[in-house]
Amino acid sequence: MDFYLYCFCEGAPAGIKGMPGDEDSCIQFIDFKGIVAVAAESANRPEPSVSNVIAHNRVINSVLRSTTPVPCRFGTVLSQRDLDVYVETNRPALNRLLEKFRGCLEMALRITSSAQDRVNTLSDQVQPGLNSFVEESGGPGTQFLASRARRAVREKIADQRASEVLAWADSQFSPLVKDRVARLRPESALVADIAHLVSRRAIHDYRESFESARRQRADLRLSISGPWAPYSFAASDDSVA
Repeated sequence: MDFYLYCFCEGAPAGIKGMPGDEDSCIQFIDFKGIVAVAAESANRPEPSVSNVIAHNRVINSVLRSTTPVPCRFGTVLSQRDLDVYVETNRPALNRLLEKFRGCLEMALRITSSAQDRVNTLSDQVQPGLNSFVEESGGPGTQFLASRARRAVREKIADQRASEVLAWADSQFSPLVKDRVARLRPESALVADIAHLVSRRAIHDYRESFESARRQRADLRLSISGPWAPYSFAASDDSVA
């Protein structure tokens, strides 16, 4: 028998058992001595259709109303034997994540900047010295080297700017955040994509901090979404096989 996995919890969440899941499957609990798998019998891996993805998220969000789970990615199917082995092999890591996630939710923060503003800023800092160098030296070889130097300097400036933005974001939200996962895209309009693990009790304060931070930086565009199950933190934990 194979099972489609939705998530792992510390106990059986209320109001979930028997609800419909992907492809009209029936949700059930499998208790592994303190770790409960929320799953459904499955003959095969479900197609990544809109309806199946919505059903997957509906189950996760229903669990999230009563407890914070370790969520599984869409399409995770294991046999009973493989599921038994997985839980026993990863029991310490799963317990560690469940403890870490207890009472918390994930909030997503995205920070973007105007593409034209970014280009202008980089150009203002890079061009003067290189233009002078090219005018004095000339030649196709010099032009090529200048182009490579220009690119290297632009990348360095972009990296520094992204790091500065991340440090500023940390200063605004760190008092309310238990953990964070950040992806920087220095030369993209999306400068930083940040996941914050926040206590359920602090969500209101987090939203207020967001409004305050948004007013501080006219050069940046901030947006938030959530709360979500802590997908970013489950995926970033290398100790879970």
